[in-house]
Amino acid sequence: MEGLEDQLRKMKTQVDDLTRTNGELVNTRNRLTTENSDLQRQIHDLETNYGAFSKTRGQLQSQLDDAKSKLEEEIRVTETTALARASWARQSWGGEGQEVVSFRHIGDFEFELS
Repeated sequence: MEGLEDQLRKMKTQVDDLTRTNGELVNTRNRLTTENSDLQRQIHDLETNYGAFSKTRGQLQSQLDDAKSKLEEEIRVTETTALARASWARQSWGGEGQEVVSFRHIGDFEFELS
């Protein structure tokens, strides 16, 4: 009988060890599941932010292109106006051969118009 009792005690100890190991594995699985959910949420947030960033970047690029076009048009108009004034001044003053030079300041740029 004692042999069977020893076997039963050993089996109970093994069951306790396996139950403890199973509990540790369940806890590890739960922790990893939680971490995985957090990482998936972070990925989703990053993808959302990237989409918003890309949209904003496109809008800003469009605004920059529009501003450049407007500046170029303003420069063309200014140059044309300055040339017309210079031509008129030459004709009005009878200063053929005289060069009339004016400067136009736009932002940090200075343009010589003649």
